[in-house]
Amino acid sequence: MRVPWMALGILVLAAGSGPAAFAQRADDEARIRRHLERYTAAWNRGDAKALASLYDVEGAITSASGHTIQGRDALEKGFAEGFAGANKGSRMTAIVGTIRFLKPDIAVVEGVWELSGLRGPNGEEMPPVKGLSLAVYVNKGREWLLAVGQTMLPAPASPAAPVI
Repeated sequence: MRVPWMALGILVLAAGSGPAAFAQRADDEARIRRHLERYTAAWNRGDAKALASLYDVEGAITSASGHTIQGRDALEKGFAEGFAGANKGSRMTAIVGTIRFLKPDIAVVEGVWELSGLRGPNGEEMPPVKGLSLAVYVNKGREWLLAVGQTMLPAPASPAAPVI
């Protein structure tokens, strides 16, 4: 008879902590969504310093072209170079798709993005570019920061392409 009572005790303890844990998770999701709003606002202002500040000190991003930049200082420099070149005056929109918490202080975020106003080598505006993003966020105190981000451009649909 001990096992059923022990199981009941565990259920009661789990139920008691459930609402608080759910409220915390909802708060963390909202903070991550606000982080993305700050990210797109900084991008749209061309503010490399503000953009880099949204990354962990050792944060990294890998672009759709496969170029990786690691470290907040290097990120700021890379963003500044981009805003002085092809990304000057560009506009970003981004939408969070899913947020999955691997641990209370680590979240994986998937989403979609679009960049418009990019300039080609000849200086002419290019058509908008749409892609996917995958990011790992870490909670540093009460602040969620990007630890790793990766952008991807979907390959054109092909009947011969393998489905993974």
